Order: sequence, then structure tokens, then C-alpha cells
Amino acid sequence: SGTKALGEGLQANTTLKNLFLSDNSIGDSGAKALGQALKANSSIEILSLQNNRIGSIGARALADAVKDHLALRALYLQNNVIPKSDLITLLVAALKANLQSFELKGDEFEANWNGHILDLSHKHLSDDGTKLLAEGLQVNSTLQTLRLAENSIGDS
Repeated sequence: SGTKALGEGLQANTTLKNLFLSDNSIGDSGAKALGQALKANSSIEILSLQNNRIGSIGARALADAVKDHLALRALYLQNNVIPKSDLITLLVAALKANLQSFELKGDEFEANWNGHILDLSHKHLSDDGTKLLAEGLQVNSTLQTLRLAENSIGDS
């Protein structure tokens, strides 16, 4: 596929900083190929993948690559078909990577941060989602304000 070939090229590239692939049809297989490429590539700073039919498998592959990517500063994944649980996994990966800008939007969940503020109010986060979020917070060094008002966070 085209995304697989692009991923192979990105693995060896050291100069490309911004990759905008919005409004294509890369799907899960393309997202997996890009995830593999990100693991080898150390120059990509902005990755934009809006409207690409990325689902659960692709989201997990991207999360696995993003959490350890030192150069990545911005990730945009709005309007894909990623389930809420995998959106939260991506959010945690972004926190671990200390991204400066991040936008996720699915049918059930949306997260945006630009700079130092992350607002997750009214997102129906459960205790499990909050525990995952805590993993990212333990290593994040950029977030300054976190809003969690009106969720389903309990005392356990």
C-alpha cells in the first residue's frame, strides 16, 4: 500500500519534520505502518492524521510509537473511528511523550490540549480511565492544568 511504502521511506529519513496525511484512507494498516516508521524515525515533529478511518488496531500501534518518540511535538487524530478506550490509550501516550499539542476526537470522547492545559471535563471518565491517565501524569513534565470536572471518578 502507499502508506506502507511511505512508512518505509520515513524510517530512513532524518530531515522531514511535518507530515500531514489528513483526509486519506490509511486505515489501521496504514497507521500500523506509520507507527513502525515513527519507532525508527527521530525527526518527525508534527503528525496529522485526521479523517483517515483509523480504528482500534491503528490507534494502539500509534500509541506504542508515540510514547517513546522524542521529537514529536504535535499529533492530530480527529474524526477517525477510534473507540474511547483506545483514545484514552493515545492520550496517555501523548502525556508520556510530553507533546505540546494534541487533538483527538471520536464518537464518544474528545481531548484537546495546546500548551499546558488539558480539559477532560464531562468526558465520562471512569476509575479505569483515570488510572490510565495517572500513568501518563507520572512522567509528564509539560502539563500545568488538568480539568476533570463532572466525570465518573470514584474513591477507589
